[in-house]
Amino acid sequence: MTDVDDVGNSLVAFSTADAGTTLRLRDEVGGHEYTLGSSEAVSLEPASPDRFVFPVDAAVSFTTSELVLPTDATTFVRDEQGEHLGQLTDERWSFERGTYYVELSPSPKAYVLVPDASFTGVHPTFGEFGSTPRLEFDEPTRIFVGARSPHERPQATITVPDDPEALATAFSYLGSSIKEWSCERSWPTIRGHPPAIERGEELHVPDVLEKPDTGVTIAVPPTYADLYRVAPLAFYLGADVVPGEEAELRLDLGYTEPLRRPGRTLEESVDRLLARCLLLDSLVRVGGYYSFPRYEYDEVAPHLPFYPPELYERSVGEQLVEYLEVPFDVLEPHVPKWTTTAVLRPRLEDAAVVPPLLDSLSRVHVATGADASAEPGRTLDTAVTAYAGRTPPVGETRLVPAAFENLRGREQSVPAECRFDFFGVGQAAVDAYDRVCNAVDTGHEDGVPTRRRRTRPTREVLRRALGASEFLHFGGDVTDEGFVCADGVLPWADLGSVETTVVSIAGGAGGDGVDAAVSLVESGAAAAVVFDGAVPDETVGRLAGYLRSAFSLAWAAELAADDTPHRLVGDATRSVTSRSGGTTPEVLDFTSVGTDRHRLTYRTEVTEQLELGSVLRPAADFAEGGYYLTGGSVVQSMGLTSAEVVDLFEEGYVVRLNGTVYPSAGELTLETVCRSARRALDETGQRT
Repeated sequence: MTDVDDVGNSLVAFSTADAGTTLRLRDEVGGHEYTLGSSEAVSLEPASPDRFVFPVDAAVSFTTSELVLPTDATTFVRDEQGEHLGQLTDERWSFERGTYYVELSPSPKAYVLVPDASFTGVHPTFGEFGSTPRLEFDEPTRIFVGARSPHERPQATITVPDDPEALATAFSYLGSSIKEWSCERSWPTIRGHPPAIERGEELHVPDVLEKPDTGVTIAVPPTYADLYRVAPLAFYLGADVVPGEEAELRLDLGYTEPLRRPGRTLEESVDRLLARCLLLDSLVRVGGYYSFPRYEYDEVAPHLPFYPPELYERSVGEQLVEYLEVPFDVLEPHVPKWTTTAVLRPRLEDAAVVPPLLDSLSRVHVATGADASAEPGRTLDTAVTAYAGRTPPVGETRLVPAAFENLRGREQSVPAECRFDFFGVGQAAVDAYDRVCNAVDTGHEDGVPTRRRRTRPTREVLRRALGASEFLHFGGDVTDEGFVCADGVLPWADLGSVETTVVSIAGGAGGDGVDAAVSLVESGAAAAVVFDGAVPDETVGRLAGYLRSAFSLAWAAELAADDTPHRLVGDATRSVTSRSGGTTPEVLDFTSVGTDRHRLTYRTEVTEQLELGSVLRPAADFAEGGYYLTGGSVVQSMGLTSAEVVDLFEEGYVVRLNGTVYPSAGELTLETVCRSARRALDETGQRT
């Protein structure tokens, strides 16, 4: 065998170090890497990714007697078919001769294929118990290591001239980042970032990109508007996009489904079909890598004309034929709340934002007419509606392409390391912030993060804060020139590099404040919130508290702003911090159905850690049905008494009772709950 110093491709590469006793795995797209250790020097040989039942981008093989694992990796063992056998811990496990996969979950994700061998494995947490995480083989064994890039950045860039048919060709390659064409692509880690698109003189598709071969074609009139509308579906289905007189889905099985029909717009059809596919794929995949109990499966599967696991090995087209037979009314209550619906303009310059939007599986609509509204029709539930190139309506978002670039490679701070700056507000803002942080359970045992309050900063103080804080509120005047500080105006051009994740300003009504927020995002911020005129200190504090508790800007503003008009700018789905253990923000939404009986809807949010298609298992005793899709709103069958509502509030949940949010300890008492119930029942005429 010949040593190979660097094996892999443009996504994942392997190399050796330390005289061959260290194997380095490198994510070529995102730049992440880690190492595995061997008891002896190894010689790497390229291996086929097809050896693995799991999708990998590249693989190598070598012989070793012992493999040292990353200390901070999560390590699962699976059998030859990929069925889960358990997670390695500090207790040594023995595995009799057979074929196994050992799954490692740092970045890039890796699988160690152990063919026809016996071994023992141990993985103490962070080096506890005096032992190193390792696999020990009973004899020198030839193993295979495959790795998959999380593919958080575009692998390549497609150049497109000002020609809709050229854009159609480019859109046919959007799905080239998806790792496999089974229903497992409903997992976000399987999808990857689509290739970037830029404007140029002629169409150029880099050789590294491969057009998916799923047997699905989307025909659409060759206009920018209709091409944008079908882009999410083209990505998720790996469809070949071709010009056509009518918008329709064509399968190589000979089946055709019209996408624009009487009473339903193209946008509605695409939104519904995308939601249908994601939800049903997430049910069919219980026959695949992860078979744990699912709430949505128990609720939906009995009403389907097929048994979901039986579709697991079927082609995309065969699955679609079955999926289209299901009435959407059966599915809609269980479709997760989508993160973003982007409203683009029917022009080529907006093509560049399509790939980063699809990275989070956003919906894409198109503005039409003088009022720049989207194509008329009923829109499914979405957290954020983001408009390109215009001031958004109150409560909505201005889409800024720079926000996507700003977020790449930026690590989220842990809660205790966050810095929050308040300028031009009273002590009430900080007090409200502290109350929310103390009430919402997000790992505050790590300590309260740094927070500063100043009345009116100098230009230098503000510039330094914009380069260091996770959240900054500026309560002073904002003009076309810049921030009005104690010693003059800090111009937009002199902001320097803005590292603040979220900036909050009282920018005045209409477009002036939005223009200021756009400048902040283009200087490096991820997002901004602009309040129309004066904003109560209490609102500022609550907003910051929810951001500290890992809520996205959009959800934090919804919970905190009450009736204060505001607009968002940039990536409003962004969180400034993350929760320990990969959990997601939760809201308990209660509706009173009696003076001492309240119906609970459990709501979760799609986050950067748990994107669309992910699942979570609530730790709370009241949660029913195992794992839930993130972004879901699950109505619990059990009702709760007023005393039980108060108990849950005191456990650290954000509680919304009959439409009113109670974020702070002491605000929700038994008397408050009963009074709210009586008022709600009187308003609906249920109490006599």
